[in-house]
Parts: sequence; C-alpha cells; structure tokens
Amino acid sequence: MIPVLGVPYINRPDLLEKLIASIDEEIGQLIVIDNTFDGSAPVFPSVKNVSANRNFGVAASWNLIIKATPTAPWWLFVNSDVEFFPGDLAQIVESMQANDVSTMHGFSILGVSARAIGRVGLFDENFIPAYYEDDDWRYRCSLASIPIVDLHLSSIHVGSAAIYSDPHLMRENNRTFQQNKLYYITKWGGDKNAEQFTTPFDSGCPPSHWVFDLHRLADLTWRRD
Repeated sequence: MIPVLGVPYINRPDLLEKLIASIDEEIGQLIVIDNTFDGSAPVFPSVKNVSANRNFGVAASWNLIIKATPTAPWWLFVNSDVEFFPGDLAQIVESMQANDVSTMHGFSILGVSARAIGRVGLFDENFIPAYYEDDDWRYRCSLASIPIVDLHLSSIHVGSAAIYSDPHLMRENNRTFQQNKLYYITKWGGDKNAEQFTTPFDSGCPPSHWVFDLHRLADLTWRRD
C-alpha cells in the first residue's frame, strides 16, 4: 500500500483525471493540493482537496502534505500531468521498501521516506512557486549521503503541461524562474551541478536549514490574470 499520495494541481483537469484513473495500487490517503486561484480543482471520490485560493507552490504543497500526515512512513508526490501504466506503482512500493528516496521522470514522481525527511529536512519553500526546489533537495540528499534511486517506468509525464497550456502562467513562470535560479546560486555558491558550498549561503548551518521569507512569498506568488 502507498501510505500517502499527494498531487499539487493548478490546471488541466483532464490530465488530473487521467492520473487518478491510472492508480492501480491501494492508497491510504490521496491528497490534492488545489493551487488554482478559485478553488476549482476537480473533486474525486476518496480524494481530499486542500485549497487556499492561491498557488502554494510545489515545495510548500509537498510540505503541507507531510505536515498533514506526519505519521506516514513515506509519501509519494506526483505531478498532475503524470499517467501511470499498470504495475508502475507496484514497482515504486517495492523500491520504497528498500530505499529512502525514489524518483521517476526527475522529481515529477518522488517517493520520500520519513527517515529521509528527518535527515534532509523539509523542502525549501523559498523556491516559489516552482523550479529548483527539486535540485535543492537533491543536492541536500547528496550532502546527507542519502542515495536517490531513479526508477525507469512506463509512466507518461507530459512535462510542464500546466504552464504551457496557459499563456498567463507562462508569463508568471518567466517572472519567477530567474528569481528561483538566483536564489539557488546564492544559496549554494553555483548553479545545479556546479555548487561550491556545503552549507546554505556558506553559513555553517546544517544543509537542512532554511528561513521562510514572507516578503519573497508576497513578491513571487503568481498573480491572477
């Protein structure tokens, strides 16, 4: 059984429906974080929708799912534009029984154990609302000597479908992407795969350390059209 399957959602209900329909393993809790501006994520039986009528962001969505289910032994985070093939989820369950972190299609499918969260920490919510939060956590895993197992499954990942299907979201992403890249470079002394620091901002603090920046959240939260 998959204890918790969490999905951040912003648009394309057709793809979310395909994702939900492709689930062929027992799920303890299935949570959709509704990142739409109007709480319009589709509702499915046995699925819990959580909404604040704004875009939480990927890192904050993942953290919210973890905080809402703190006794789970592991979590599976899935992009809303993923569709599983029969047997894919069974392979993920098998991998998570032996590993702390499993990924597929980059971090569009991400299995994370409670032990890994305890050692690496929660996802840095200063990456708003998306991009580089996965690279940050991957790098922190390497600093904590936690291996990431990359699985090769048959599942389909459309890739940035939410952004590419909406010109307004594309404009907003263009506005925030470079800010997230700059934050990453400042935090680790270089872009991904060229990091120089082993502690955030070369501060000597543990790699898990980050401080929530309210002003950054206000500035980078995607705005309505």
